[in-house]
Amino acid sequence: MIRLATDTGPSERAIAAGGAGRLRIELRRRQNDDVDALFRLFDQPLCRFGLIREPFADAAAFASWLRARGSRPLDIVATHEGDPIGFAALHPGSETRSHVGEIAIFVHDLFHGRGVGARLMNALMIAAASLRRLNRLELTVRTENRPALAMYLKFGFDIEGHHRRFARRDGVDIDVFTMAKDMRAGPARH
Repeated sequence: MIRLATDTGPSERAIAAGGAGRLRIELRRRQNDDVDALFRLFDQPLCRFGLIREPFADAAAFASWLRARGSRPLDIVATHEGDPIGFAALHPGSETRSHVGEIAIFVHDLFHGRGVGARLMNALMIAAASLRRLNRLELTVRTENRPALAMYLKFGFDIEGHHRRFARRDGVDIDVFTMAKDMRAGPARH
């Protein structure tokens, strides 16, 4: 089995295995013992870039964030040979927004462009439609995150708003797009 290094992510052997041929991606629900590996995933430069909030200080801060989310979200982990390489979350709304789900997807930097995000998106859409009976999915993405924007557009999401100076990270204002998909509109364009 390929193990993730404790400091920077997949080992050299994992990189070599991931670089040739198809990944053996498996999806499963997040488990409590995923915290350290998922913190390392979120701590990768591209994942940190995609965050709208300040990056997590350490694994304990990440674990606290997960606990604070409560039990309503559905968290999915993508693995390659048992090692977490992706994370997706579906957070259903409540009361007058019980038909809406907010989603987020993160993929380990070394596995971008390999279909991990698409697999996670498919899983979120299936869960939203069949398990949660949601008919609208929403997300927020940094305007300069072109790979993520391309994937969301491919899956049928539309840009509904451009929010200038939406957040501030490290003293820099961040612009975001809000995007949504009407799940009743038919299959995605992927």
